[in-house]
Amino acid sequence: MGAKRHFLTFPTINTIKKYLPDNIKYYGEGSVTNKSIEFLMAEIVREKVFELKADIGVAFDGDCDRVGIIDEKGDYIAPDMYLIALWRDIINKVEHKCVLHDVKCTKAIADEMKKLGGSVCRYRVGNSYIKAKMREGDFMLGGELSGHIFFRDR
Repeated sequence: MGAKRHFLTFPTINTIKKYLPDNIKYYGEGSVTNKSIEFLMAEIVREKVFELKADIGVAFDGDCDRVGIIDEKGDYIAPDMYLIALWRDIINKVEHKCVLHDVKCTKAIADEMKKLGGSVCRYRVGNSYIKAKMREGDFMLGGELSGHIFFRDR
């Protein structure tokens, strides 16, 4: 990504902007806290990606527990697809090589995990259920098609 332009939007940007590299631009001041991730992606982030000629746009929903990603063409990247990307990054760093995901996610996760030498556990929809199962099964990464992503790799 180098010196290209990127940006984030979410209500709590002021709490983390001091940690952002200079090439990451941000938009948002809390005015969208009651909006869904789908609204943020369709209405706000896509416009900003085009306006800034950004490589990627990232948004969090109002309570910052779901993330959505838009690519440079304005296309929404489904959460199960970036769950795969996250898993590729941590699979060789963790002992338990099984990703937890809800039943709404596509078969692409299982296919990719098989290629990487890992496995999957499909579980019921609901972030409280996924969180509980993460602890119970000692999963290092989990997620839902809704955009909830959970880490326990450290």
